[in-house]
Amino acid sequence: MKQDRPEIFWELTRSICPECNRVIDAQILFRDNRVVMRKRCPDHGWFEALVFGAAHANYPGFPSYSRLVELIGPALIWGLIFLRFGLLPTVILHAVFDLVLMSIPVFLVQGQGSGFNQALVIFAGLVPLAVVLLILGIAGAQQ
Repeated sequence: MKQDRPEIFWELTRSICPECNRVIDAQILFRDNRVVMRKRCPDHGWFEALVFGAAHANYPGFPSYSRLVELIGPALIWGLIFLRFGLLPTVILHAVFDLVLMSIPVFLVQGQGSGFNQALVIFAGLVPLAVVLLILGIAGAQQ
């Protein structure tokens, strides 16, 4: 009887043996919704390391599930936007949301060159709007 493999191979890479710090070959695998690095040192044998998992960004001193609880709300919102409007608007909105969130410090700091940095952020935020308007204009001209 044919049986599915418990993991999916993604790529080969290089890593370091945690015992002797020797550079060794490693495999990147997908297993149980996680990204795992499996590597083998000729002297020390096999090692595995979790590269990405559902609780990959835990906060020290908090329970392991705290990051998942924190992300449930935004994940549901992005999912609803996707279901209602499709993939492209969701990707554009997510990019603009991240831009706004990550650029807050740029607008809180005043100093030499801060106006230029703020203008760059505004320009970067307007690029998706310009692309959408350009595509709508081209589509309207073809009708």
